Amino acid sequence: MIAFDEYNEDLRKLSSSFSCGNKHIDNFLRSSESLETDICKTYVMIELEKNEIIGFFSLAADAVLNPPEYSNANKLSFVGGAIRIYMFAIDEKYQKRSVDIIESDSKSITKTYASILLLTCFEYIDEIVCNHIGAAYVVLSATEQGIGLYKNVGGFEFLDGEEVIGYVQGDGPCVAMYKWIKEDNY
Repeated sequence: MIAFDEYNEDLRKLSSSFSCGNKHIDNFLRSSESLETDICKTYVMIELEKNEIIGFFSLAADAVLNPPEYSNANKLSFVGGAIRIYMFAIDEKYQKRSVDIIESDSKSITKTYASILLLTCFEYIDEIVCNHIGAAYVVLSATEQGIGLYKNVGGFEFLDGEEVIGYVQGDGPCVAMYKWIKEDNY
C-alpha cells in the first residue's frame, strides 16, 4: 500500500536506504536542504508495509523568461510564472515497476510508480495554482533517464524546442523542459 506525505524530519530517517542511481539527488533527500521551505517543498511516496520511500518530488516557485535575443530591449523579459519540479526521483527498486490501481468504478489499471508519482505531483501543482499562487508553466531540468517519462506521461516539451543538453551543478547533463499548466491533458 502506498501513501503520500509532506517530507519531514521523521520521514528523513527513511532516506538512508533510498537510492535512485543519482548521488546528487540521493544526497539532496538526505540533506537538510530537502526540508528547507525557502528552497522548495518536498513530498514523498511511501510504501507503508515496508516503511520505505518509493520516490519523491520537490516543488519551488520559478519564472519563465525570454532571452535577450527575443526581447525588444535586448534584456531578459518576463514571460510567466512557473512551478519548478526542483527534484523528482524513484528508488531503483521501484523504477520501471508497475502496480495495479483500483479506480472508483472497481476497474483495475496498471501504472508505473514513476507515472503515479508524476501525476500526483501534477495534482499538488494544480492545488497550488488554483488556491495559492498564479503560474502558467511547469518547468524542470530532466536527466537523461527522466526525459521519456516527462514527455510521454507528463506532456513536457523541450524549452528550446529541441533537446539541448545543459548542466545542473552536481547533477550532470540535463535538459530544460516545460509544459503549460492549463493544457487539456494536465
